[in-house]
Amino acid sequence: MIPGCTIQPDFTLRTRKRGLQLAGRDYPDLLKQLLALEGVPKANVQDFRRGGEKVRQAILGSIAALYDAAAAPEETIPILGCGNEGSFTENLLYFNDYIEHGRDGGRGQLFVGTLPSTPLCEAAIALNLHGPAFYLDPGADSEQLREEVELLFADPAVSRILVLEYRNGELQVFCPERGGEDLSCVF
Repeated sequence: MIPGCTIQPDFTLRTRKRGLQLAGRDYPDLLKQLLALEGVPKANVQDFRRGGEKVRQAILGSIAALYDAAAAPEETIPILGCGNEGSFTENLLYFNDYIEHGRDGGRGQLFVGTLPSTPLCEAAIALNLHGPAFYLDPGADSEQLREEVELLFADPAVSRILVLEYRNGELQVFCPERGGEDLSCVF
């Protein structure tokens, strides 16, 4: 089984390999529970409170997936986001806030990532990862996603990848390892 986790919008987190299940009041509560576990990778979560929902899920999910893989963050780990949700929800929040409050009265204290790569980059910053971070919408073509993963593993410095897929408010994170299990069951 490929290590990883699922984060649901009801503030539950479930890992794939270790079978860990956490439930919280909100994402900060989930983060507190996760970081209290022995063996959880070190992360800089100072800016976690500023992030929108997808940013918080990406940081939580990336930490939990590495924990599930019993892996430490490595600078060369790439983060690949996929799916067809992009940043539509965040863009709508941003637009509605702008319309409601105008240019000067909006909620500038909450960082809303209006690019689909923003949550990935925030997770990379939190874990001090310096590999590529990009978002792909393969549509129904899962072969394109498999090809991207293969290209990332073609770099000899890459031993594992974080793959984040948002779907209906839920985040699935997979942490495949070079030479590990066949990825066709996932993608």
